[in-house]
Amino acid sequence: GALAVLTTALVAGSARPAAADAFLVAANPADGAVLTTTPHEVMLTFSEPVEVAVDGFAVVGPDGFRVDPGVVHRPGPAVVTVRLPGLQVDTRPGIYRVSWRVISADSHPVGGSYAFSIGSRPGAAAGTFDGGADPVVSAAYGVAGFVALTGLIVLVGAVAFCLYGRPGGAPAAGANPALRRLVVTAWLAAVAGTLAALALRGPYAAGTGPGRLLDGGLLGQTLDTRYGTSLAVRLLVLGALPVVILRFASARDARSRRGVGAYLVAGAVGAALAWTMVRHTTTGPAAVTSGVAHALAAAVWLGGLPAVLLALRGARPGPAAAEPPPAPAEVSGAGGAAVATARATAATAESATEPMIVA
Repeated sequence: GALAVLTTALVAGSARPAAADAFLVAANPADGAVLTTTPHEVMLTFSEPVEVAVDGFAVVGPDGFRVDPGVVHRPGPAVVTVRLPGLQVDTRPGIYRVSWRVISADSHPVGGSYAFSIGSRPGAAAGTFDGGADPVVSAAYGVAGFVALTGLIVLVGAVAFCLYGRPGGAPAAGANPALRRLVVTAWLAAVAGTLAALALRGPYAAGTGPGRLLDGGLLGQTLDTRYGTSLAVRLLVLGALPVVILRFASARDARSRRGVGAYLVAGAVGAALAWTMVRHTTTGPAAVTSGVAHALAAAVWLGGLPAVLLALRGARPGPAAAEPPPAPAEVSGAGGAAVATARATAATAESATEPMIVA
């Protein structure tokens, strides 16, 4: 029941409008241009910062062969150039088609093509496409993102409840086997979903099928991107959490638990920051900070609900109780603060993050 409520809330919360993908705003040579001299390079300018997908830029000559060396240059975050040394040596009149595929700041691939000509032949009309992601890879990538996000939300919420939702900071995860299983399951889901998203990211961005899922070269190129780096940081944070959680559960006094709890809070902030930084980078530190606060507040509230319900089920009245019941003041106070923070940061966080269903 609790997980069903959480899933419904996640789907409803992720239904807000997504930001627009990047689009081409200028090209040199321009679409349809008829040149009388040989261009030294092709320069594309986009509406926002982009990353170039694997094999995402090509200039094909009138004979059907590439005339670019396959190496792109980045004069600016929203600008991509490729030099054409081959044309300086052997200039052939005719139509040259430029095709591009980039990753928008919201992590979605988008591509397009246009043509220019050298000589008297006119260029062809430009076109833009949605990136052409393989449907199987795209579906699996979406599922991986949802699993990772659900795991992170439940993990952060359950840990927050263990820290602040118990009388005197009692280690609820150690006393309640169901709550302990919830924390472990959430951690496993977050790790598995993040690993799957990392493996699927390369084929998803490149528009290839699942056959390149284990392509080491593609994985290495993914890790070199901002998105891949953020997933690697998330995995490092998740990898350190079990040690800290075990130390928290074995702490014998409130002071020790507060000391270890500071590391848990730092880990939660690190995971939220890694998730937020994979989104838009043009909004500045204020929006990123707001995005982190919004993500943490939503996780404390939504992820804490299953923990509260499991703690209520595990609490037994009387002196033989296995654990004390949740403290109403702490739970209601933390929940109210989380909801207020989520609402206060929703507007500015919107510009720093995308719908939470995306990995």
